[in-house]
Amino acid sequence: MKHMKTPRAPDNAGGYSDGNVFYSPEKWGLKTVGSLNNGGGFDFDYFSVWIDASGFLYAAEDSGCSCPYPFENVTTIEQLTRYSNASDLEVAMVAWKETDYRANGVMRGEIDALVSKAKAMQREAREA
Repeated sequence: MKHMKTPRAPDNAGGYSDGNVFYSPEKWGLKTVGSLNNGGGFDFDYFSVWIDASGFLYAAEDSGCSCPYPFENVTTIEQLTRYSNASDLEVAMVAWKETDYRANGVMRGEIDALVSKAKAMQREAREA
């Protein structure tokens, strides 16, 4: 595997700028894998997953109403949890679903689909 640049937050990270990891993950050196969202209407409750060029997965949770932007307070890569494999990520998503009262509407099939996509994207990144 070739050496890849370590992801990092851009200088204008956070808020609703083009440095927000949710809206512009490429500025962080990441690609969006997907999100689980149990929000509705004007609310959001995300468990979001990104991947870097080396195949490491990154995840974070955020929730709010219509006023804040998702992940507006994420300004460093260290605020994202890094996973080397999708199985550990799956454990984290199931724990989020079981412990976050707002996430009880997320279906197990949604978790399984996101894990499958993460595994496929990891294989692709590691074969590149």
